[in-house]
Amino acid sequence: MKGCGVYHMTDIDEKLLKQIYDEVLDNTVKHIDNCNGNGLIVAGVLLAQALSIYKTVLTEDGFDDIVEGIVASKRHVKKFNVSTTTNKTVH
Repeated sequence: MKGCGVYHMTDIDEKLLKQIYDEVLDNTVKHIDNCNGNGLIVAGVLLAQALSIYKTVLTEDGFDDIVEGIVASKRHVKKFNVSTTTNKTVH
């Protein structure tokens, strides 16, 4: 994937990235738990928000590159496997 319009992955602070990832993961698990384990509701919201953020901060070409990269990497995506507080497994 080319440089993504405005930002490049090398510009990201790894410590901040991990902190945000962990916080969002914790909230994601809580929301899935609140939806009786229905991860589709939460995934839909997260995807819509992520695409809106990309659309806002990237050029049109950068946005297209990101979306194409997501589609191209679909076979490499790992399952989301986190036990929620109700001991359900989310996939």
